[in-house]
Amino acid sequence: MNTDLILFHLTDCVDVLNDLKTAIVEDEFDENTLFDLMTHAYHHLNSAWNSRACESWDESVERYSEFERFPTAFQSELGMEEPAHMKEGDIMIGED
Repeated sequence: MNTDLILFHLTDCVDVLNDLKTAIVEDEFDENTLFDLMTHAYHHLNSAWNSRACESWDESVERYSEFERFPTAFQSELGMEEPAHMKEGDIMIGED
């Protein structure tokens, strides 16, 4: 099990969730911010799980598009745009 990759993604997930918590406490968020930060946290949690069997960082980078995916059902239900942390060319679940 690749604990380095797991810890990397879990650490980033916690950081994003803390940013979300701060935004909520300071009442400096809206639905778009909530969606963006939740999808970002989801990405890191999902990547922590999916990269657990990767032999190396390079392998996880090669398989990044598999780990990045966020369920498009959430996106379409909310009528939201692509999450802000996504980069051009990233693949969402449900897309070819």
